[in-house]
Amino acid sequence: MSTLKVENLSKQYEDVTALEDVSFEIEDEFVVLLGESGAGKSTLLRCVNGLTEPTEGSIYLDGEEITGSLTDVGMIFQRTTSSRAFRRISTRLQGHWTASRC
Repeated sequence: MSTLKVENLSKQYEDVTALEDVSFEIEDEFVVLLGESGAGKSTLLRCVNGLTEPTEGSIYLDGEEITGSLTDVGMIFQRTTSSRAFRRISTRLQGHWTASRC
């Protein structure tokens, strides 16, 4: 079993707050990050795999704090060709969420 725990993670780039007080725990699950451009998805993943150092907070993998880059974790960067498909999915999901919250 593997557990990824993020506690109070924040990342500030000069005047831009990319992440603010993010906390979650994932245990043996497949998780998908969805969000608009600039929402902090890539920044979060870069912090988790050690490519970017968070401004505040901690990240733990199986109880051990991640303090540098991980050698056994990979990352595939987004391509612009996937943005049209994301917009279609996002629009449908937003409609569902809006209808279900009424």
